[in-house]
Amino acid sequence: NGQSKVVAISGKDRGAILLAGKRGTAYMYMDKSGRFASSTFYMKEHPEWHTRFYSGKPQDKWMGQSWTLLLPEAAYARSMGEGQPWQRAFVGGSRGFPFVLPKSEKPAEYYAQLTRTPFGDEATLDFARAAIEGENLGTNPAGVTDLLGVSLSTHDYVNHGFGPESRVSQDHLLRVDRALAGFFDYLDQRIGLDNVLIVLTADHGFMNAPEYSAAIGLGGMRLNGPKMITELNAALAERFGIKGNLAVRLSYPTILLDGPLMEKNFVNRGEVEALAQRFLQGFPGVANVFTRAQLEYGALPELPLSIAVQRAWNRDL
Repeated sequence: NGQSKVVAISGKDRGAILLAGKRGTAYMYMDKSGRFASSTFYMKEHPEWHTRFYSGKPQDKWMGQSWTLLLPEAAYARSMGEGQPWQRAFVGGSRGFPFVLPKSEKPAEYYAQLTRTPFGDEATLDFARAAIEGENLGTNPAGVTDLLGVSLSTHDYVNHGFGPESRVSQDHLLRVDRALAGFFDYLDQRIGLDNVLIVLTADHGFMNAPEYSAAIGLGGMRLNGPKMITELNAALAERFGIKGNLAVRLSYPTILLDGPLMEKNFVNRGEVEALAQRFLQGFPGVANVFTRAQLEYGALPELPLSIAVQRAWNRDL
């Protein structure tokens, strides 16, 4: 009945907003200041405890620090080492341990990379502690349950950069485990774990890097998005004789079509969708293709993938 306090914290805006909803308060990481901040949707100005917490710039304490392996090398024997051609340059421009956070007169460079390291998880949980104390979560005078949502964003960045099969991913999970253990100890001391319900979940998983999968005898390849869009537009132009691209762009996993261009040239959208579907189903790396018309009329085949697509589709978007 609106009496519970709801606070959500994340390194990403969507991670905080989805957890907070409309009635809670979302705090998200700002990579120009290194602070977790809310927005005017939730409040006109930050509470006093927020100002007090950041008065000493606690977000700066990891400047120049290095992320190194937590355990001896032998503990990572089953994970893929750094230096693979598909792995990206990461924090400090490094492709392998150690990853050194910048320490310069331009702190924005440091703030932008903080959440790519385990120190970003620590910063998130430090702010969560401040929110618990500032809002007195767990001691609601109405006797109702308060809700704290914490989304740790670093593992997503790590796996995008190195893959879940990597030593970097393994080491980060080890550090997440220890960071959570410390946070749970804090909750026990402040509130008592008998008074806390802890739920752990994730917004998605991660497949192995396709090159790694192929190397161990499994199927795997990368979809060439630019090539796919270029060839699709060529096929559509040949069929309909229109100047301009009917396929505007790939916003994975969706290809957006140019509705006004179709209307201007009196082209039937259903025909464009059907041709695009046939073309894309033959493109390397594409498992299946569904059109908007199929979604509109619920005419998808009975497949696990199509059921998930139908449930995730919003007609107004």
